[in-house]
Amino acid sequence: MNFDLIKSLEKVFWSKVDKTGDCWLWVGGVLSDGYGGFGIQYHKHHYSYRAHRISHSLAHNRPVPDNILVCHKCDNPLCVNPNHLFLGTPSDNSADMIEKGRSGKGRKKRPSSCVRGESHGLAKLTTIEVQKIRTIVSQPNRQSYEQIGQQFGINQSHVRRIAEREVWKHV
Repeated sequence: MNFDLIKSLEKVFWSKVDKTGDCWLWVGGVLSDGYGGFGIQYHKHHYSYRAHRISHSLAHNRPVPDNILVCHKCDNPLCVNPNHLFLGTPSDNSADMIEKGRSGKGRKKRPSSCVRGESHGLAKLTTIEVQKIRTIVSQPNRQSYEQIGQQFGINQSHVRRIAEREVWKHV
């Protein structure tokens, strides 16, 4: 990571962050794996970085070594709040995942500290919209899952998973 270049673009970086909640959400580009991405064009070269790694580097005024991960305490891939980030090895990250019950091992209950529902950075729906979907699905002459999905901007399989409480279980 070219830390001097990143440091010079600090103002631009933070302009792409929504700091209104506990999790500071990256509102710039999002990578295919759901993490925030920050791209820089410099002398005909394009450099891409993960937003949470830049946040940690800026907060601690030093680059993160390439062999070290920046892990999320909040489990929200779009969160760049430095207070929610910690450095670790892949083993540390796996142990954290197991401890939080996000794997087939360890605790089975999802801890209350996990981000769910509309608070999650990738959520497309609100709690009220999920309740509306369940109400529509429960009607005798309801629309198809596809029609409901179009109405709410989601696909039909997501409507089915909401209706069958596979997702949004807490609502």
